[in-house]
Amino acid sequence: TDMSKFSASWSSGGKPLPFVKYKLLAWYQWFSKDALSRMYRQSWELAESYPGAAIPVDQINGSVLLICGGQDMIWPSCDMAKAAKQRIEAGDTHKTDLLAYPDAGHWAFGPINNLDGYDRRGLGQTGGTADSDMAARQDQWPKVLDFLHKTLAPSKELHK
Repeated sequence: TDMSKFSASWSSGGKPLPFVKYKLLAWYQWFSKDALSRMYRQSWELAESYPGAAIPVDQINGSVLLICGGQDMIWPSCDMAKAAKQRIEAGDTHKTDLLAYPDAGHWAFGPINNLDGYDRRGLGQTGGTADSDMAARQDQWPKVLDFLHKTLAPSKELHK
């Protein structure tokens, strides 16, 4: 694969943002269920070589809620979430909550009601099991709604 053809997935103001280049797997390695996860993990291990690509989570001016599945087969979501939490808390400015579900996969996040066919088919397909993904959703969804309610509620300070 010609890596020079790869470009940033994200942009700001029409300009590509810095990014960590993928360390692509050999063609024969793509036949395993964890191929994407291995590619992301190998690329993430190169992140220190691309300091400008780090999302400046330490500059977030507000509370943060992170959710991950320990069996995520798309990317190392719990390792990334823990690293983001550490970087945020190093700034000691706002509360950061991490909901980690060791047995859940990539579909650990989301509502528990009115799942469409795509969501139902996704449960357990990218790590974990359908039951572990749904258990994570049942635990986290009320916490997400509570977090949003508390975080986005108008401040009493504004009404003085």
